[in-house]
Amino acid sequence: MSDRIERIVNAVLYEGYMLYPYRASSVKNRQRWNFGVVVPEVYRSAVDPSERSVLRTECLLETRPDTTISICVRFLQLVKREVTGGATSIDPLEGCDETIERELALPELRPSGMSPFRAAIVIPERTSETTENGQTIVRTNEAIRGEVVVESKYAGDDAVLLSVSIANSTPIEASAVNRDDALRRSLLSAHAVLTADDGDFVSLIDPPDRFAETVTNCRQDGLYPVLAGPEGDRQTVLAAPIILYDHPQVAPESPDNLFDGTEIDEILTLRIQTLSDDEKREIRGADARTRQLLERADNLDRESLARLHGTLRRERPDGSAP
Repeated sequence: MSDRIERIVNAVLYEGYMLYPYRASSVKNRQRWNFGVVVPEVYRSAVDPSERSVLRTECLLETRPDTTISICVRFLQLVKREVTGGATSIDPLEGCDETIERELALPELRPSGMSPFRAAIVIPERTSETTENGQTIVRTNEAIRGEVVVESKYAGDDAVLLSVSIANSTPIEASAVNRDDALRRSLLSAHAVLTADDGDFVSLIDPPDRFAETVTNCRQDGLYPVLAGPEGDRQTVLAAPIILYDHPQVAPESPDNLFDGTEIDEILTLRIQTLSDDEKREIRGADARTRQLLERADNLDRESLARLHGTLRRERPDGSAP
C-alpha cells in the first residue's frame, strides 16, 4: 500500500476516534461513536435492529487472464482500561476505553470463476497489566468472532462483479449487555482495501457507458467503494464506511490526523495550544496516538502553522487543476 493511500485509509480508520478537547474524561469521548460499526448479530437481532452486524460492498473489476486481487480488512477494537492497585490518586482515564488496530490480510485470489472465499476473524480475549505513574493499569479486550466473505460473478465485457462482506458472529448474551458492552465485541471503523494486479477497477461514480447499467445495480450496505489511488490509477479500491469521491487525498498542508469530524486543522491546532496545563496533562496520560496529537500541536513551528491558514484551490474552466 502506497504512503498516499495509507494516509487516506488511516484517516478513515481513526475518524471520530477522539474528539476535541481530546480529554478522555469529556462526555463526548466517554460516549464514543464511530463509523463502520459491526455489532454481534445476536445483539442486532435481539436488542437493536438499527445496528449492522454485516457490512457489504460490491465493485466492478475489468480482468485479464492473469488478474489477481489482494484484500485487506482493517478495523479498531475497544480495549477496557481499569486501575486495580498502586497509588490511590484518581485516574482520569478510569473506565475509558482505548483502542487497538486489527488487520486481516486475505491470500491472493483469482476473481475469474472464483468460488466464494471465506476467511475467519478470530480475536481471543486478552488481558495485560502495566505499571504507570505508580498505578497498575489492566487492559482487557474481549473475544471477537466473525467472517469475511469474497464472491465474484461474471458481469460481461471481461469484467467481474466482486462482493466483500464483513460479518460479526461473536456469541454474547444479548439480554445481559448494554451498547457499551456490545461495542467492546464489535468491529469499529471497519473497511476493506482491494488491490488488483493486472486488472482495473471501474469507477462506480463515473463509469464508462458500457458498464453504466451494471454499476447502477451494484448494492452497498455500509461500505462505499471508490478508486483510492492517484488520478488515472485504477488498481486500488477503498470500501469505506464514509462516502468519498474517487481519488481522495489528504490536504498536503495537513501535518497529521486530528480525528475530529469535519476538522479544520488551523482552528483545532490553535485550540489545542490554549488548553490548560491540567488538560494537557490528562491528554498525555492517554494512549500514544492522542499524546502524539498534543505534541504535534504544541511543537508546530510558525511556518507550518502559517500553511494551515488557508489555501485556495479552484479548477480551470476546462476542469483541470491550477
